[in-house]
Amino acid sequence: MTKAIITIERPARWVKQLGGHLGHKIAVAEIPNGWSFTIDGAYGEALATGENELTLTATGDSDELRERMQFVLQKHLLQFAADLNPEVVWQ
Repeated sequence: MTKAIITIERPARWVKQLGGHLGHKIAVAEIPNGWSFTIDGAYGEALATGENELTLTATGDSDELRERMQFVLQKHLLQFAADLNPEVVWQ
């Protein structure tokens, strides 16, 4: 599993936007403090974990699938919050 903790204003807003947008493309489920995402063998979560903290997680049946989930979550968050220029570092 990889995780990215992002400092961003109004994290709940961005988490909700990810869930709403990706729900039209992949399997999405509401979970406490956020949303979970599933794409054929890859699983991710976007959570509002603090007042100014958003946490993304990604796992997969392979490194390639995990990286795909990372890419999807990161790409969409960066598009939505482009004005805030959030830094996403996966660990």
